[in-house]
Amino acid sequence: MMLYNEKTKAEIENIYNLKKLEWDLELKKAEVVWDFEIQKIKQEQQILLEINKYEKESEAKNMAWVIQKSIWKIEENAQWNIDPDKFKRLKDLSKEFSSEDMQEIISWILAWEYNQSWSFSLKTMDIVRALSRDEINLFKKFCWLVVNWYFILSEITSKEWDEFRRQNWFDYLEILYLQELWLISFKESSLNLTTIWEWENKIWQTIFNLWNKNISLLYKTDQSVNIITITNSWRELMKLINFDVKDCYYNWVLDNLRKKWFEVSYFWEQAI
Repeated sequence: MMLYNEKTKAEIENIYNLKKLEWDLELKKAEVVWDFEIQKIKQEQQILLEINKYEKESEAKNMAWVIQKSIWKIEENAQWNIDPDKFKRLKDLSKEFSSEDMQEIISWILAWEYNQSWSFSLKTMDIVRALSRDEINLFKKFCWLVVNWYFILSEITSKEWDEFRRQNWFDYLEILYLQELWLISFKESSLNLTTIWEWENKIWQTIFNLWNKNISLLYKTDQSVNIITITNSWRELMKLINFDVKDCYYNWVLDNLRKKWFEVSYFWEQAI
């Protein structure tokens, strides 16, 4: 009986020692994994701190550039009365962009708001935040097509290329993209031009302003022109963009209006 007990005891101790060794190994593995995880967390925190530090420095630098650019645009008799929500939006915008082009746009918006409150809507500021440099360039590409500060002739969307559109690469898909950016109305509409019935000869004149030139439209019967209207945000942003109007555009407008049986001619020229 004593021999059996000794043997049993030895086996139990052996099993215990093996299990203890196994537990010790598992514990060491767990400690290694734990140490590794802790180290990774520390590294992640360090990276986040570096990013946060960089972002703060970058944001401060971006904001300083916007202020420096805007201060010379603010007039001496500025109202210095800016809406708090707009000021916060502009402050956030000025932090985000390191691109000189975008900083220039934001500085102009800030200056305009100080010079004349309510020059720009919050919607426009949201659109500015979403625009990339390529999208700004696309916007510039179409800006000079605007007539009377609120529409573009719908012929520009024709899927049949004419010489003017081919030379300037005005693609129908680009128009659709400008619609997605909320800069152009999603539907074509008609601009109705009616005659004055009291006049014996029933001739009436409408003026289309094309930047530094005005076109006179004479018509004897009621007419309509198909147009695509630009949004309020387009009008606001257009004040901030520099662009040139090509002479070929005036000729293209004249040709399209003549096809609608208007008598058209340049009325006068004015400075942009």
